[in-house]
Amino acid sequence: MTTTTTNSTDASDARTAVTRAGLVGRGVYYTLLAVFALDLALHPGTDDQGAIEQVASAPFGRFILTGLVVVLGALVAWKVTQVISGDAVEGSEPSDRATYAAKALAYLAVAATALSVLVSNWSSGGSGQSSGSASSKEEATSTVLGWPGGQVVVIAFGFGIMGFGVYEIWKYGINAEFWHRFETSDLDQSAERAIELSGRAGYIGRGVITAVVGVFFVTAGFQHDPDDATGLSGALTEVADAWWGPALLVGVAIGLFLFAVFSAIEAKYRPA
Repeated sequence: MTTTTTNSTDASDARTAVTRAGLVGRGVYYTLLAVFALDLALHPGTDDQGAIEQVASAPFGRFILTGLVVVLGALVAWKVTQVISGDAVEGSEPSDRATYAAKALAYLAVAATALSVLVSNWSSGGSGQSSGSASSKEEATSTVLGWPGGQVVVIAFGFGIMGFGVYEIWKYGINAEFWHRFETSDLDQSAERAIELSGRAGYIGRGVITAVVGVFFVTAGFQHDPDDATGLSGALTEVADAWWGPALLVGVAIGLFLFAVFSAIEAKYRPA
């Protein structure tokens, strides 16, 4: 009995550590996107690099990227544990596990991009040159568009992403349905205010840019042009080119940064 209890405790501790690390990883990633969005807002049209490629060009970029790969790996590992074991806080229904799996794949793609850029820049001596990730999205979209009915698939995928962005804005940004993730008895008033502000604004910022990504995929489908398909960094870059883009990007940058803050707070207060 003692051995069984000890093993259960060890497993719980390991899961808690993975969860905390995953949330920290999420915070780091969205901090990076927030800085990237703000830079685009202040200097529109000056850089066609993605957020991860921009890190590679920075001083000590290879070492920063190494840390980014590690925290993104932790984020993927957390989502995988949710797929396998469910989540006592967010749910363990098949629909919940499907959501975790989709997020795991999305973050895995980001982690793979970061690792690819890291390897490329390490071998080139840190010159900041890389093939980037946009071309892989374009190639994948081009492949799907070549399938029978592929255009419909890409359009449906885009609308799905748009719907998810709007859903997050409504559920978390407007209705604040994230409080069940916290032990409210452990919170003082200042912590509650920080959670309320960062949670609402953070999910709105993330939901807006997610919906924009969906718009670009829908456009790619209707125009049968894979060049229009893009990820978060690409969507931010595209928005920056519009006359209204910089103003929107400042708001999105603030929202993404607050989502990073929310992730850090959740890492601290989320029950195991």
